[in-house]
Amino acid sequence: MKSLRIAVAAALFLILPAAIAQASNYGDSKSVKSLKSLLLAKPELEAALKKAIADAGMDGITDIPQFETYINGIVRLVPTNRNIDDKLGPLYIITDISDTLRTSPEFENWSKEVVSEWGHFLDSPLSIGGLSTFYDDPSMNMEDYYVGPSGWLTFNQFFAREIKPGKRPIAGLGDGRTIVSPGDSVYKGSTPITDDATTEVKGVTHRISDLLKDTEYAERFAGGQFIHFYLSITDYHRFHVPFAGKVVEKKILPGFAYIGVFEKPDGSTYLTDGAGYQFRQERGLIVLETEEIGYVAILPIGMGPVSSVELTPDVGAELHKGEEFGFFQFGGSDVVVLFEKDAVDITAEPGKHYLQGAAIGTAKPKSK
Repeated sequence: MKSLRIAVAAALFLILPAAIAQASNYGDSKSVKSLKSLLLAKPELEAALKKAIADAGMDGITDIPQFETYINGIVRLVPTNRNIDDKLGPLYIITDISDTLRTSPEFENWSKEVVSEWGHFLDSPLSIGGLSTFYDDPSMNMEDYYVGPSGWLTFNQFFAREIKPGKRPIAGLGDGRTIVSPGDSVYKGSTPITDDATTEVKGVTHRISDLLKDTEYAERFAGGQFIHFYLSITDYHRFHVPFAGKVVEKKILPGFAYIGVFEKPDGSTYLTDGAGYQFRQERGLIVLETEEIGYVAILPIGMGPVSSVELTPDVGAELHKGEEFGFFQFGGSDVVVLFEKDAVDITAEPGKHYLQGAAIGTAKPKSK
């Protein structure tokens, strides 16, 4: 995949006019005030940002003041089903162009401020104005979701909406054998967990084993299996355990303000759904101890930096197969599941969409 290096006019026309119009009604956001202070203190970053803006050649963002106006609009942007994919595209295109910006800890921290400020906005009632665009989209399958008496009061409440009872039946609920999908998602494939197994993102090679460096159970997964599910914006964004077990570890692992923004042949943008960015994004981790297949690690991963991960069970909780253990807030998302060596046979087909609770594999009989 080629990293996006040029203006994407079609995508920006959806975002920039609305962002600029909104920004004109307010003063500078906290993020823009921080940016001004940062550039004043770090002239090399100011020079790098000027060059990156020029190299990007984007209509509507030709200098730093226009970039600041864009940021003011982004942190107040009301999501709709038409602007959701490209909401942060220009920010990450510009950052990606410049080695100086991309590798600067100060600029990295500032990028986090931007998405954090927008995240707070998405927790406010002002964020719900575009909700009708999702209701009008048949791919959202809104009839599957429970709506409380008060409806959804913020966009993040809507994004983490709950499924109606019976809409996601659990395959083999009590059989101790069937592995089920952790969410509504596209199965992307399986990779062995070896010391030298790698995946590449943006020209940087990552070891699969690095996903396990933050768990005390890492050695249990040596020689095991890594499987990867991608959730789109239209999917149900709560996640569930693929097998019954006891929660023996739970943690949130902080991520970085990075996102894979790439160019389609028609010039529009998309966010990468391949393995790799999982190593930099905020992710949750729970480890289950099971009777039939040993230990299972499940990592819900926020694909975009706004996408936070909320884990709900306590360590020590016994979860039945298909039980919910958390939810995503705004952003595309992933779930990675890791199994011990020779524990399961995965029967899911890469590229196929599975509903939460659908069968994706079976436990292997234990050797005696």
